Amino acid sequence: MIHSAAVVRRYAAALYAAASAAGNVDRVADDLHLVASALHEHPKLRDALIQRVTPDRAKRAVVQRLFGERLDSLTLQFLLLLIEKRRERIALNAEAAFRKIADERHGVVRAQVISAVELSGAEREQLSDLLARRTGRQVLIEPQVDPGILGGLVIRIGDRLLDGSVKAEIRRLRQALAGREE
Repeated sequence: MIHSAAVVRRYAAALYAAASAAGNVDRVADDLHLVASALHEHPKLRDALIQRVTPDRAKRAVVQRLFGERLDSLTLQFLLLLIEKRRERIALNAEAAFRKIADERHGVVRAQVISAVELSGAEREQLSDLLARRTGRQVLIEPQVDPGILGGLVIRIGDRLLDGSVKAEIRRLRQALAGREE
């Protein structure tokens, strides 16, 4: 069964509320990252946990054995609840939904920044300050390097895309020149 984004968000919101009340939002976010990474890196584990043919008892045992000592009790209870409610698949997307809710509540926005070369700490901080002034929110930079953009930056904040790459500028120049030739 595929779960809609709304269902994932409801579960993540409930987990966020519980984590916030317990004062361990950051720990639960880290735990969800650990779980999501394990599920994405180990397809056999992922399949065993989300397949209907695997008995719930076995799923609970696997979760307890793999994560029991490593996770906050709230995160562990969340995973066991997903198994009980037959919503194990939510564990694959819970981290992203949880972080998005936490960011919204704390006035934070994440900016995916693609550059041709790695940005220095000072450049990331300067860019974060500039974007914070433009958005009115605290901005966390998620840097990526892609030499294919040739230079400049490509910035994605939510559904907004700012493409200031050299590659995009070359494409725009080509289109402008092609329009003049006609």
